[in-house]
Amino acid sequence: MNQFIAIGRTTKDIEIKRTQNGKEYAMFQLAVTRPHSTQKETDFIPSLL
Repeated sequence: MNQFIAIGRTTKDIEIKRTQNGKEYAMFQLAVTRPHSTQKETDFIPSLL
């Protein structure tokens, strides 16, 4: 099992959807600012839970 931990902000409202089998999942985009960058750079990570 892979594990990823990020602290950031969602860029839009989280979308809750259902698969054809009826299972729910969430789609969102997470904005994460790089803490050790000399310039304030932000990565946008598409996410699916």
